[in-house]
Amino acid sequence: MDIRELSFQSRKPLGAVPARRDRLRIVGSATPIETLYSLARFCKFRLNQWVTNDQSSLALISEDRGQAANLLACLRQFCETSSEPLEIEILKSEAIDLSEPRYQNWLFQLCNYRLCSIFKTINPHSAKKVQETRKRIYSNEPPMQIRDPQGRIIAEARRYLTFDFWQNSAGFLFLTLHFRNEYQSIGTIDQFDWQQFPPKQRLIHTYDGKSCQFLGVAPITIGQPLAELGNQSLLNYHCDRQNLPPELAAQLDPNQPAVAVGYPPRYQPFHHLPQLLKRIYAREDLPSKSLNHCILPLAKRRELMQKTIDLLNKREFICGDRIEFDPNPWQPDRLTQLTAGSMARNLSFGADPQQPDRPILVDEAWRGWKQRTLHQKPAEIRTQVLYPQAWEAEVKKYMSALKSRFQEFGITLTRAGDLRPYDPQNSLSLRQVCQNLPVNANDLIFAFVPNGADPIYNAQVNPYFTLKRILNQQSYCSQMVTRETMRQINNDGRDQNVVFGILAKLGYAPWQLHQMPGTAQAFVGLDLGRKEERTIGASAFVVNRQGQAIGWSSASMQRGETFSETSLRNILLDLFGAFTEQSGEPLRHVVIHRDGTVKNSELATLQALEAELRPHGLEQLEVVEVVKDVLARAAVRAIDPNTNQEQWQNPDRGWAWVHNDHEAIVLTTGAKQAKVAPNASPQPLLVRRRHGQTDILTIAAQIYWLSEMHIGSTQVIRLPITTYYADRIAEVALKDCLPADVRCERRLYFV
Repeated sequence: MDIRELSFQSRKPLGAVPARRDRLRIVGSATPIETLYSLARFCKFRLNQWVTNDQSSLALISEDRGQAANLLACLRQFCETSSEPLEIEILKSEAIDLSEPRYQNWLFQLCNYRLCSIFKTINPHSAKKVQETRKRIYSNEPPMQIRDPQGRIIAEARRYLTFDFWQNSAGFLFLTLHFRNEYQSIGTIDQFDWQQFPPKQRLIHTYDGKSCQFLGVAPITIGQPLAELGNQSLLNYHCDRQNLPPELAAQLDPNQPAVAVGYPPRYQPFHHLPQLLKRIYAREDLPSKSLNHCILPLAKRRELMQKTIDLLNKREFICGDRIEFDPNPWQPDRLTQLTAGSMARNLSFGADPQQPDRPILVDEAWRGWKQRTLHQKPAEIRTQVLYPQAWEAEVKKYMSALKSRFQEFGITLTRAGDLRPYDPQNSLSLRQVCQNLPVNANDLIFAFVPNGADPIYNAQVNPYFTLKRILNQQSYCSQMVTRETMRQINNDGRDQNVVFGILAKLGYAPWQLHQMPGTAQAFVGLDLGRKEERTIGASAFVVNRQGQAIGWSSASMQRGETFSETSLRNILLDLFGAFTEQSGEPLRHVVIHRDGTVKNSELATLQALEAELRPHGLEQLEVVEVVKDVLARAAVRAIDPNTNQEQWQNPDRGWAWVHNDHEAIVLTTGAKQAKVAPNASPQPLLVRRRHGQTDILTIAAQIYWLSEMHIGSTQVIRLPITTYYADRIAEVALKDCLPADVRCERRLYFV
């Protein structure tokens, strides 16, 4: 099969990329790092070339064009225009080569700058549509209208090209391209109740397309003179720059409040006019079917990508030497189908009663459901039912049908106590119904709750969230049932989610992996929970090589942006101990999956822990980053036998290919899982080995098969359960729906 990544390879390996590092002495600044950041931006603008900063050595990094005199002049000008009595001098200059692996991040920054510069020079009048920081180049085409089911225009979509760079082990440079949409309001935010916007609501300038975040109501009016604007008001400032039409300016009250906004990456507060900002919508905020026409078909995307590459090849894309890219999407040379041969069906559903050493069924998850066979199950589940008083008859009917459904699997549902009614309009009633429940840790609570579409739903009471928080904090397993689900008795799809979800919460695995590539005995997922730019919780989830849960932990944190050494050690040592206790064997080979980037301090702690545990039997500890926000997409190329023309379509899941010795792409979802829109392409994962020796394709295969172990449903997910469940734990903890600290719990009541 001709699978291509929608990335474009340079025609030859990258040569030397000369650059210089100028280490500085900064005197007179209260915040030298902030000054360095501002200085780099100043020099980049004045010199009209790429300049960035190296905070670790208080240095400027720039292309080496023999510009020492120009750089010195820039430093003097910066000091002269500063509000602080600055003195800046170059302590040491050194030549560096950005093609060296240790400078790769700076290399890609330079490539980013080069590409954006080309698009800015193509049409200077559209230069504002090129956003280097966000790697976006907005289309010159008019925005597309988005209508609701009644045909009313409710928003608009602006298409943009986004991109990324990477390098393989042979030194070739790759440019990844993708097209996305940004959804924004038709009117400016003054037409909304903008003062009630939530913090971090994304906004966009009407005049240049630059985005920002809502921070709140500014402490000034739009007509108030501001020193930073040369004693001009916001009103006059934007009129002078023709951002605000004179006829609109004449209608505005100068005493109305301004809005405070922040810009990436630092989000410091700036003042702005509400009349020059629009609201940005997330895709989930808009009717999904209304967005289908906005997403480009794969063939059209391929056509536009080729035009982009042709354009770049005609221009001076300089990175050391001039770079040209192959116009054909890249065909990976190390490509593997993870579901080939004996791995096509790899989920085991329990032992054969006649031959206990053999599985009764090895297939896909839905097949186990159809044949009513499970890997693990209890003989009995005791249940306690909580319900709105008015639903009693329907609740009893639903529970009777569900009891029959569980009986099909050989599981008996029995009552732990009498049904308990509550008032969904009364918060106190919700708390009272949860008091003195006649249940233990192995029982399940059914809570029937109205959702937002239900006529008896009260948003202030929010029965789902309130009951979930109360029950989770007491470590009770609970299953929430809406009126819609309750009325769909014997609906096969909904019953699957309920049955599998309940079993998972109680600590039973409906299936396990039949085979797992590699020699790892256990896999641990790590994640952090962040709230208002602060890390407040850490979570971990560990499974054995069959994908069965060993346990999970959650720890509250008071400060920091990463795992502290103590919290990381405690969490992992507890879970390693749980593995040994349950398996009866020492842990020799473990793989750590980190959601996102492993911080250097975390890596150092993990390496120290590995050395500490080697005398106790640990032979290998590997660290892998699982990156969700990946730009790369894949497509299957075929030739129409009738027209001899190229055809492009989405691939199925289960493919992986190598980027370089320590990075690979894995398709955990495919054509059948494209949920956004028919034209959308499945988003793969990037897996990056940070520590260890296992082949990167083996690591990718492990990630893929662990994505099949979301045992609470037959639904396919993108992430391996290691990081998926760790992320879920962190998310639930942030909502105050878990005890403050959980140690080695096996029941998955957060599912």
